Formats: sequence, C-alpha cells, structure tokens
Amino acid sequence: MNPEDDHNIKSFFAEMRKKEKQLAIPEFDAMLPQKKSSPMRYIIPIGIAASLIIGFGIWTTTQKTSTPEETLVITIESEETNAETPTESLLTDTMSVFSWQSETDALINDFND
Repeated sequence: MNPEDDHNIKSFFAEMRKKEKQLAIPEFDAMLPQKKSSPMRYIIPIGIAASLIIGFGIWTTTQKTSTPEETLVITIESEETNAETPTESLLTDTMSVFSWQSETDALINDFND
C-alpha cells in the first residue's frame, strides 16, 4: 500500500465523519408513534373483575342458604325378639384386630418358615 492510497482512505473517512456530524439525530420518542389511549383498554379489565366479584357473591350466597341433608336411619327388626336384648349386634366378641387375615395372604410364599 503506498502512502497516497493511505492518504486517500484517511481523507475519505474524514469527510464521512464531517457529513455525519451535520446530520440531525432524531429523539428516541420521535421515532415511536404516540399511543392512543382507548377506553376499551380500561373497560374490559373492569368488566372482567366486576363479573368475577358478582359471580363470587352469588356462589357464596347459594352456599349459605343450602339446606342440610337429612340423615336416613334404617332399623332392621327380626321376628324373634328377646325382651332382654332388643337389638342384636352384628359384630361378635371373638373378632379382634390381631385375628384378621388378608384375603390374599395365601398368595404370599414365605420360604423362611
């Protein structure tokens, strides 16, 4: 590269710098368009919030006014009635927690016995 080419390149970029300094740089806000505020921007969230509040109010009032369910009592009477024991227990006294065996106990093979 000869010195004359080096001088031409330096002068070329010096001229470009001068031209760039003369250009007006726009402000950042001027580049973006102004947003127009729409009333729908506020009406839709307010409507959603209002409907949720009303729905929650209706749901809580229906929960409070519900009637309690009646309990059903079934009494079984047998033909043989004993004066001493009017009701017969379905559970016998011989049953205990320790005498219970699983229905699938026979499936377990214990080879350590």
